[in-house]
Amino acid sequence: MYSLTIHFGPSAMVWQFLFKEKIDGQKAYVAATGSDTVFHIEDSFGQQAFFKAEDSHGVLLEDLDLVEEAQIQRSLVNARAQAKLNSRAAQDPTLRAAQAMRGPAMIQPMGRG
Repeated sequence: MYSLTIHFGPSAMVWQFLFKEKIDGQKAYVAATGSDTVFHIEDSFGQQAFFKAEDSHGVLLEDLDLVEEAQIQRSLVNARAQAKLNSRAAQDPTLRAAQAMRGPAMIQPMGRG
């Protein structure tokens, strides 16, 4: 699956189109970034757009399978960084001293009775 995102104007308005086939996404990308003054794009799910080239400020074509893998890789990096942080924080003398100064946990008024 391929996603074509077109950004319009100084505002944050974007249109997104989805294509089942790479070639269709690439054709739409070429149309949106070409030298023609007017574009017509139709995606694999029935969305159609007609707009002037001067209205478009940016065009992005993404392979959604690769985007998904990139998100997984970023999440793994974040999880590894969090694990390293936790390990270093447990060994840090200042943080251990601050933890020790907290004292015992507060006694709960409603026991297990």
